[in-house]
Amino acid sequence: MRRYESILAGKIEAFIAYRKSLGYKNDPMCTYLGHLDGYVLRNKSKWSDFTGAYFLRFKSGMNYAPRTVNGILSMAHTFFKYLQRTEGVDTNPLKDIPRERLTPYIPYLFSEEDSEKLLSAANRRIRQTPQHFFRDYKLYMILKLLVHCGMRISEPTRLKITDFTSEDGTIYIRKTKFSKNRIIPVPWPVVAEIENYLSVRKHEKAFGSYLFPGVRNEKMGTDSIRQLFDCVVRDIGIRQEKVVLDHIRFGKPTTHSLRHSFAVNTLLRIKERGKSPQDALPVLAAYMGHKNYISTAVYLKALDAKQRQGLFDLTIKGLTVI
Repeated sequence: MRRYESILAGKIEAFIAYRKSLGYKNDPMCTYLGHLDGYVLRNKSKWSDFTGAYFLRFKSGMNYAPRTVNGILSMAHTFFKYLQRTEGVDTNPLKDIPRERLTPYIPYLFSEEDSEKLLSAANRRIRQTPQHFFRDYKLYMILKLLVHCGMRISEPTRLKITDFTSEDGTIYIRKTKFSKNRIIPVPWPVVAEIENYLSVRKHEKAFGSYLFPGVRNEKMGTDSIRQLFDCVVRDIGIRQEKVVLDHIRFGKPTTHSLRHSFAVNTLLRIKERGKSPQDALPVLAAYMGHKNYISTAVYLKALDAKQRQGLFDLTIKGLTVI
């Protein structure tokens, strides 16, 4: 079955093949181009329809966050630039389409104290029955790596047993985002817990190469991790939802909040020791697997958990007074 079905289908597939040859990954490229293909198909559009006005209507019909809208428009713009070079298309109809204005985004941040409360709540949810214990313990250990190592949620699920080296307390994270590999040191208390987990894993006769095996010892998904996270967030009394207040987007707690929190709390500890957070950026960027340390620099501007909540409360009060 073909992924794309509009009159652009063949051109889109050729464009994707070209981008792949340059080293680009399919996702989110294929998804973004799928929105364009679907719109063209639904409207039974012809080549002569592709004007600036056409793409203004395309933009106005998208009910997505501004960043997603901009991503779709940017990919469509790049696609038509490709058509100009390869197919002799006269003009790029997206060249003057304005992008959506991005509102400031402030992610939810966990203090170190709240992160430990989160893990304690997850530990209490480990059921002691034989049919549930190993699964619950496995999810608890993954949550612990997210908290203490700032991993992306997909990274623990991809770990192989051989990626953990207890002698030097490191984990080898294979190609994930940006196709980067990295070796990270793990806090020694976490190393001890991983070793304990491996003993339990052996006792449970879990086979396969994955450190945290899923169904039939294959790579596990991330849904169960998110479900546990949502449960323990409620357990410790956090009820905040994603809201937009006075043109500022305040994020709700997500598993990626733990990664944000790890970075901010790490820089905060460095500052409290009288060291320069700025000087630590290259090391932190390498640890977190960022493409370059400019991506990590955004955390220098981030508020710590207490200040972030104070800003949220102050914004609500200000709007209430108004």
